[in-house]
Amino acid sequence: MKKFLIIGAAILTVACGGSRTGKKGTENAPLRDTARISATTSDGTGRDTLDFGRLREGEVIEYSVALQNADTASFVLLNVDTDCGCTTPDFDRKPLRPGETSRLTLRYDSRGQYGWQFKSIRIHTSLSKQPYVLYFVVDVAE
Repeated sequence: MKKFLIIGAAILTVACGGSRTGKKGTENAPLRDTARISATTSDGTGRDTLDFGRLREGEVIEYSVALQNADTASFVLLNVDTDCGCTTPDFDRKPLRPGETSRLTLRYDSRGQYGWQFKSIRIHTSLSKQPYVLYFVVDVAE
């Protein structure tokens, strides 16, 4: 997965507040990326950026990511939260053995959003107290 260093994106961010937690993963959206999670990437250094592309204001999309256990120990996805009430995560809490993957589906509602958006998703696992952080960018046109 490509890693991007986005400098100054926080200036362009329009926060919409709140957080959501998911229940069980869905299989509606195709898997677009893989995030490899291990104890060393869950120490606050593991970060990747997803590109949701360009949407029209009011569109709702689903973006699915494979979460792969890149550690030597099994772990459980405890919680997934977002910095935005416009993004709803859906995931499965089953234990992941080394090498296994699980689906994280992010449902993004662009209603009331305009321009470049930069959002974060924090993935809490039983591997570390620090979450694995994913970011996504999306350009919402009027």
